[in-house]
Amino acid sequence: MMTSRDLILARIRQRRGTTSSPPDNTPLAGTSGQNLHPIDATERIKLFQRQALAMGCQLRPCSSRDMVLPTLQALLNDLPGHSRVAWPQLRRWLESTSLGCRFGSAHSTDQIGITGCAGAIAETGSLILTTGPDTPDSVSLLPEIHIALVCHDDIVVDLEAAWKHLAQRADWPPRGVTLVSGPSRTADIEQQVVIGAHGPAQVIILLYPG
Repeated sequence: MMTSRDLILARIRQRRGTTSSPPDNTPLAGTSGQNLHPIDATERIKLFQRQALAMGCQLRPCSSRDMVLPTLQALLNDLPGHSRVAWPQLRRWLESTSLGCRFGSAHSTDQIGITGCAGAIAETGSLILTTGPDTPDSVSLLPEIHIALVCHDDIVVDLEAAWKHLAQRADWPPRGVTLVSGPSRTADIEQQVVIGAHGPAQVIILLYPG
């Protein structure tokens, strides 16, 4: 029995004057219900790092969770801008430090936004951010610089695995889900790529083990 997909492809072949051939139903690696090339946690982390760098992100690996705050402090010392906002979800982690962060939604004057993440996709180097009262999306969208704290345990191989990972979270379903794949880009004007026109010009990822 032909599926609707088969019928559409058959019509296309007929109009192009090509002969019909059996559809290729071979699933693509990393995009099907069955992952054809399962990889372990170490390889997932390495793949995520490669893809995130390819998307224009900056990486700051941390040897342990305890090293996240010192790494973040050193990073902030080197970055321009002193108006910093962070997710309320991170208050317990960051409040006792001297980072000088405000917790809440971002304002147009905020220069640096600090978030966690609900997950990360190794296949594309993308961050997964969920939206809620403690995780306002403005923190990752309005500031010029977005800093994301990413735990190794939250890195999954592909988008399908990401949905399964998210469904296990206590805050599921959230108000919304945002995928961040590097700094904001647009080529609307004269096909010239402009970085940071509609969002952060820099995305910096602090990676740490669980």
